[in-house]
Amino acid sequence: MSDKHLVVLLSGERIGTLTEDNLGKHWFAYDLDGPQRNLSLSMPRRRQPWGPDQVEPFLDGLLPDNQAARNEIARHYDAVTGNAFSLLAAVGRDCAGAVQFLPPDKADEFDEGALIPVSESEIGARLRSLITSRQPSWQARGEHWSLAGAQEKIALQRRGGHWFQATGAIPTTHIIKPGVVDLKCQAYNEVLCLAAVRELGLPTASTDYVDFAGTPALVSRRWDRLVSRDGSVVRLHQEDLCQALGVSPAAKYQSEGGPSPGDVISLLRSLLLEDEIWLFVRALTVNFLLGATDAHAKNYAIIHPESGRPRLAPFYDIASIYPYAPGPKHRKLAMKIGSRYNYDQIELRHWLAFAEVNKLDPSVLTAQIYLDAADLPAALRSALDKNPPRRDDEHTLASTLTVAVESQCARVLNWFVDP
Repeated sequence: MSDKHLVVLLSGERIGTLTEDNLGKHWFAYDLDGPQRNLSLSMPRRRQPWGPDQVEPFLDGLLPDNQAARNEIARHYDAVTGNAFSLLAAVGRDCAGAVQFLPPDKADEFDEGALIPVSESEIGARLRSLITSRQPSWQARGEHWSLAGAQEKIALQRRGGHWFQATGAIPTTHIIKPGVVDLKCQAYNEVLCLAAVRELGLPTASTDYVDFAGTPALVSRRWDRLVSRDGSVVRLHQEDLCQALGVSPAAKYQSEGGPSPGDVISLLRSLLLEDEIWLFVRALTVNFLLGATDAHAKNYAIIHPESGRPRLAPFYDIASIYPYAPGPKHRKLAMKIGSRYNYDQIELRHWLAFAEVNKLDPSVLTAQIYLDAADLPAALRSALDKNPPRRDDEHTLASTLTVAVESQCARVLNWFVDP
């Protein structure tokens, strides 16, 4: 059996070739005369091809974590469910970031496709099919976009105040999520948490809570898409931190072998991004205060501008576990602070140990913890004012979340009270 190939494009320019050899292993080689850009920090430009150990984590990170969604892609496109090359050959025309994968004989179709108008009632019906029947297919017929993550979602383009299904290689601009089915009002939870984080001055994905014909959902404007004045959409390259560190998404949690805060800080330090280190540390602090337990390495990303240094992407996928009355084993943060994972067991000494290990100024860190603990309750109240609950279950969630955040912040502020 001969090798198979996919052309890899970045911002519409050919950057290299992805190859599947006759053993089913995957290799990526940069075009020597291609643009002087890196596909990933884990695979910087070089003459020799990158092998499976580096290629597989990057490819896997472009696909849904949800196995049922992968199975449906394979069924719909006659692809191989456990083969990232095969799946990206089917849905790799609009991935996260600026990367696209096309067969060699269709490489010139990188910007071809169509926009099909879709009504809010049609979007609502599509979301309900994800919720009620656990419909595994995220894509509709003709769509070739791929998004990572475990949550069900769809991607559409917003133009002129209207929604469109983007077919072929046309870029999507918005992600729509009905929320985690088993966690009541999870989409509203995420909208509130992101709004509160935004009130604290941290960069976050721009989100709204929209009712689609009776089905509420989080609508997130893609920060890896820039819309020009003429309405054209430009892809901005990015990768999540598992991809940047060459770690399989299956190991995204630190407790399962995934990246630790120290790994992320070391990466940012190697890129001379000292300000970004403190931005990341602030995100750790706020996630700890919010009880946001899913802030693993795939839920942080790095933007790669065409010129200039990389930078952390706006924060996204932040939601609190507090409203769901978690037992002790569900109070575990995705990344450890000092020697502790559980947010209700983390004390000031654990943050100081974290600062020492990672060569951070402890006085700066403790001041930031104090300020965020003092400011977060008001930030959450402001988020609620701007995103008021509409249903009884949303009122219940908002009340429970507010009480729990105030309690956690009060506990932390007590660290700074003289005995």
